[in-house]
Order: sequence, then structure tokens, then C-alpha cells
Amino acid sequence: AAAIALNARANGFRVTVAQRDVLDEDAPAVDVVLAGDTWYEAGLADRVLPWLRRVRARGITILVGDPGRRYLPVGELVQIADYDVQRFYRDAKIVEIYEGSKEVEKAVIARELLKKVF
Repeated sequence: AAAIALNARANGFRVTVAQRDVLDEDAPAVDVVLAGDTWYEAGLADRVLPWLRRVRARGITILVGDPGRRYLPVGELVQIADYDVQRFYRDAKIVEIYEGSKEVEKAVIARELLKKVF
């Protein structure tokens, strides 16, 4: 949550992070809902999707970040961006195995992402 707040502040946005299970609640009074890491398990996906449908029915924009997991409902989504983070992470893991350092992994990921942006 701290990283999200810092990133939002650096980009001139105000973000509220809900650190609780919101899936049984009504859609929030917000402009955008960010959903990440929610499609890795059937049970969770079965709970998330109906809630996101209710959110969308209220006219709220939903942005989903996911590396293409099994339960990602691609038929209900429109892809707006694609980043090759998964390959960078895989390559970094190989470096971690041989080098034994999380710092090397982070440096490789950051370098490759920055190449994509700049």
C-alpha cells in the first residue's frame, strides 16, 4: 500500500487502498478500480468477476493487471496495454539462481522495463 501511495503522489493522483475483502460490498463511490493479482485461483476469480461486473454497471472504470493467468476472463476484457514483465521476471529468476541475489533480479527487471518506457 505504501508503494501505491508514493507512486500516486509522484504522479499527482489521490489513491485509496482498501485493505479488506470488498467483494461482498456494494461498488465503491470512485472513478477507477484497479484489480491486480486476482485470477490465479478459480474460487477467487468466481468471487471477483461478479463484483467487477457490479462495479462496471455503475459506470466505474476498471483496470486489470494480470500476466495472463488461467482464470483471467479475456472474453470480458479489452486489452489496452501489454508489457513483457513476465519474460523479464523469468530471466531475472535465472540470474537469481546463479547469482543468488534479489538485488540483481530487481536491477534486471528495472533496466528492461525502463528500456520499454524510454
